[in-house]
Amino acid sequence: IMLFFGALGGLIYYIIIQNDLSNLFQTIYNICFGLILFLCFVQLIFKPTLGYHYYRYEINETFIYTKKGYFTISEAYLPIERLQKVELTSNPLMRLFHLKSILLMSAGSSLTISYLKNDEADYLSKELSKKVNQAILEV
Repeated sequence: IMLFFGALGGLIYYIIIQNDLSNLFQTIYNICFGLILFLCFVQLIFKPTLGYHYYRYEINETFIYTKKGYFTISEAYLPIERLQKVELTSNPLMRLFHLKSILLMSAGSSLTISYLKNDEADYLSKELSKKVNQAILEV
């Protein structure tokens, strides 16, 4: 909100006081460019950091539960008996910080457990894969 009023004040200043449109367009360009840089900085730095601190998961005998978000909180459940596929994923930035994600898929939905350290992700994926294989053998 403060950024909006600052931009609006700058526009009013150039329109009323200076009455020079070439500087007005340059100012609008600079404000938009600065706002885009600020949003990119927030997206690259603060979102992963806050996402890491506001992410929880729980695995018990009947379901897998995740809770994530700091403004909008989302919760997801996946019954273990419906689990069909377990997949480990890691992008270059995650590899830099020694992190992995586990993608869990069932017939109707999927669930991702993110921000796991490499050894924890490997252990969990092996355990969940064992449960998938046991369920296949029982059928």
